[in-house]
Amino acid sequence: MCAEGLLRDPRLFEVGHAPSKSASASALLEYLHIASERSPHEISQVRGHVMWMLGKHGSGRRCTWTHLGPFSAEQLRSAIVGAESISELETIVRCTLAP
Repeated sequence: MCAEGLLRDPRLFEVGHAPSKSASASALLEYLHIASERSPHEISQVRGHVMWMLGKHGSGRRCTWTHLGPFSAEQLRSAIVGAESISELETIVRCTLAP
């Protein structure tokens, strides 16, 4: 019952946790590092997790995001959906959550 909440904020159950952009970036980059070591069969699974962790709400072209960085909502969605590797997703995350 907490899976979607944990994808949005992996540190949800930390004591005294207040989500920040840098904490989100750190958690998401750590996730991508682990995913690259485990080499998932489907990059689509990783894309989906990245979307949740960047705060995706809604679906399709009408979705909104908690974190957009320099992108519009449609640009961010297109960039993630078009990513063909974990390194491409890492670049998108770094651009989106850069301090």
